[in-house]
Amino acid sequence: MQAKLRGAIWASFVGFAFAGVALVATQMATLAGTLMASHEAVVSAAANPLLQPAALRVEAPQGFSLTEKRNIKNAIRLQIRAYAARDAKQAFAKLAPSTQRFFGEPDRFLRSLAQEMPTVLDTRRFAFLGVEQVGERTVQQVLITDSTEHEWLAEFQLEQMKSGDWRVKGCILQSTPGQQA
Repeated sequence: MQAKLRGAIWASFVGFAFAGVALVATQMATLAGTLMASHEAVVSAAANPLLQPAALRVEAPQGFSLTEKRNIKNAIRLQIRAYAARDAKQAFAKLAPSTQRFFGEPDRFLRSLAQEMPTVLDTRRFAFLGVEQVGERTVQQVLITDSTEHEWLAEFQLEQMKSGDWRVKGCILQSTPGQQA
């Protein structure tokens, strides 16, 4: 009788062990599926970073010289300062020619900015993150902190002029992970 009881207890234990292994295997398969979906999302975002949520890129690729990186940062620094000062003429002057043609005049550009992306006008602090070349586009990421201490990730697309200076072609702004817009 004791042998049968021990056998039943052992069978139950082995059954639980197999059930546990099956549960762990199911959870691992689910995790693998999630990781694959995350990998696919990262790959699709890498294909077009201006249209997909951005991942923070802190390291700059090797394709830019120190002078180019400094000039890119300076172009954005001047643009952000013009935004903060509400200096429509200066902000407009730092735009790429195609963007200037789109807006037509400085005041129209600043009004549009105030309606569509008021956060960039409310910048209190900013820090440069990564810069990269994506096909024909140069993208500089900037971490912006507004007056409410909310952090935003701005992706400035830049265009290099024949003269060598850099101009802002566009900007995409999104709330940083863990914060709500």
